[in-house]
Amino acid sequence: MKHLNLQIPIIQAPMAGGITTPQLVSKVSNLGALGSYAAGYIKTPQMEEDIKEIQSLTHKPFMVNLFVPEKYIVDPDAVQIAIKALDPIYKKFELTPQLPSNNPEKDLKRFNQQIDKLIELRVPICSFVFGIPSKEVIQRLKDNDILTMATATSVEEALAIEKAGIDIVIAQGIEAGGHRGGFLEPMQQIPLTTLLPQVVKAVAIPVIAAGGIMTKPDIQKARELGAIAVQMGTAFLLTDESGATEAYKKSIIQEKQDNTVLTKAFSGKYARGIRNEFITLIESQPENAILPYPIQNSLTKSIRKSARKNQNPQFISLWCGQNGYSGKRQSVKDLLDSLI
Repeated sequence: MKHLNLQIPIIQAPMAGGITTPQLVSKVSNLGALGSYAAGYIKTPQMEEDIKEIQSLTHKPFMVNLFVPEKYIVDPDAVQIAIKALDPIYKKFELTPQLPSNNPEKDLKRFNQQIDKLIELRVPICSFVFGIPSKEVIQRLKDNDILTMATATSVEEALAIEKAGIDIVIAQGIEAGGHRGGFLEPMQQIPLTTLLPQVVKAVAIPVIAAGGIMTKPDIQKARELGAIAVQMGTAFLLTDESGATEAYKKSIIQEKQDNTVLTKAFSGKYARGIRNEFITLIESQPENAILPYPIQNSLTKSIRKSARKNQNPQFISLWCGQNGYSGKRQSVKDLLDSLI
């Protein structure tokens, strides 16, 4: 492909939480698609170690995804309300609530450190969610021949991404698993088949389609609507090379139909995942019991960690696309072979 130098017009989505292992990313790239490493939650030293491992495993292009820092205020009174709502779950896992240490200035510092490291390591492609980085950051990446992408959930966001000088826009439909990658309020809930042709018509830069894509016909439809490639998450999450837990993978496979919901319960930002006990319990609380991102995410981190350790899917954030239930356990090679 002209813009991404891919043999296969498929991008493995950058799924945070330890799913995008160096083995997964490198395997996807080695087979001619584009592997993506999710660095949003990763500290810079660990990110560097993982990128170096990816580079040792593949000489093909791969992508690193970053979260654009957001402005927020930590309200101590609101934090106590959220902790009270989470108290039964803390007790279930014998956890002591930890006050969030979130700080917007610290987030921005880490983001800039990540950018420095991507340039130093000569990463070929960088993508962004939750916003658009500064003009200075975009220019630095361009000056170092790093291709840039950003996620849009509306035409307005896509136009803002193009205006900022980003090279490629990822049009994310409402069907997508995981966090909504948009950044303008209110949150858009547009199906991919509606959003994609609108974005293709509105911008001059290339467009990638994301959201609920699981099969060869899904890919063909997206290409017909003008996408240069598709981004797929859940299908790759289920592969052998993925870092998702067995409990997570089984929870998706055992579904017979779509059982996903959009929820802020785990992170404070809308994300699509399989409904479980955690979501049901937290959503039964008053609305102010869920704090904004990233504070809510910090409060639930220890719960999610303990649930993963205990292989308890009822308290894991089971991010999954609307069509995830149609996926299957297989290797990356078998998955790509079935799609091309």
